[in-house]
Amino acid sequence: MKIAIVTFVHAYNYGAELQCFALQYKLRNQGFNVEVLDLYRPQDDEYRHTKDSDLKFGPLFSHNSSSDRKARIHRIAAGWIAYMQKIFYRKRFIERKKAFWGFHEEYTNLSPQPIYNFLALYQQNFDYTHYIVGSDQVWNYSNGFSVEPYLLSFVDNAKKISYAASIGHSDIPSQISEIYLKNLLSFCAISLREEQGTKIISEITKRNDVVTVLDPTLLLSKEEWENALRISKSPCKPYLLLYLLSRSCESVDFAIELAKKRDWDVKIISTSIVPQYKYNNIQYICGVSPKQFVELFCSASFVVTNSFHGTAFAVNFNIPFISTTRSDKRYNSRFVNLLNITGLSSRLVFEDKLDYSRLDNLEACDFSTARTSIEDERSKSIDFILKALV
Repeated sequence: MKIAIVTFVHAYNYGAELQCFALQYKLRNQGFNVEVLDLYRPQDDEYRHTKDSDLKFGPLFSHNSSSDRKARIHRIAAGWIAYMQKIFYRKRFIERKKAFWGFHEEYTNLSPQPIYNFLALYQQNFDYTHYIVGSDQVWNYSNGFSVEPYLLSFVDNAKKISYAASIGHSDIPSQISEIYLKNLLSFCAISLREEQGTKIISEITKRNDVVTVLDPTLLLSKEEWENALRISKSPCKPYLLLYLLSRSCESVDFAIELAKKRDWDVKIISTSIVPQYKYNNIQYICGVSPKQFVELFCSASFVVTNSFHGTAFAVNFNIPFISTTRSDKRYNSRFVNLLNITGLSSRLVFEDKLDYSRLDNLEACDFSTARTSIEDERSKSIDFILKALV
């Protein structure tokens, strides 16, 4: 048996890289021969654009949908902004890439030959017996490319499995749902990481065996993360860790006030090569590798985050935390699913409703239900994978 994991690599995003590592590590620890397909996406600098590839695997946007038009405009604008940032902050961008590449070289078993565009993917003669697609938003039709490669339409004569795949939407437009149906019917096992996505795919495929599983980062306990990445704690002054995917001055202000009451340092993991805040009393940590990211969570005394994976690591490592979100934005169902099953729903708060009167007792965070729930869900999720691989 030889397994290929098909997911977003070279994303230079901590959640994306660590979920990939965790799934690969768990499978290899079970004795399986596993490789991560070294596949580039159109937004990657290394992707080799060709007319045929760009036409065949273009976006699945509906031009009649206002939300899709907005998503397309946002994608184009974000691409230009990212391009300009890489020019003006080139040194930081290179340092960030080196940190992630170093992690891949040490911890990721990539396929021997890089695949530089989707057309080349369909021209390969692979010898894998099983393909696992996921996690991340691999089935999001608003990505700037067709989802078909991530629906494993290039696979013949091998078993297809999805693990914790995500759609990233509350529905799939009828005009493209046929693409999902055509490809997913050949999957031997399907799982998603959100209940909402599970319901959507179940309805499209008319399958009642589609299930919801844990995000791969939760498949490993804290001890497994420490052993897998060879993490050793070094004595340091207690600190509050900030990990914010979207800009939130309210969250930073609250964190600073909380840390001041405990005489903690404040550290923030920078998710951008561009400086986002102008605070003199916090330590900015730029260009850290995924391993260093996990190390920072392991030793933190408290976490403030608006990231799902930031929340997941805090819960998994039993670190007192709050997860913040904007009141004018529908927060991701992943937060709700995770915090509901772990009995920690009260830890999700709106940015404009951060209660400074709670500063004195925020460390009182009972993880007993969380530990039991995650252990149960972890067992079910691993059982799903093992049964699918039979």
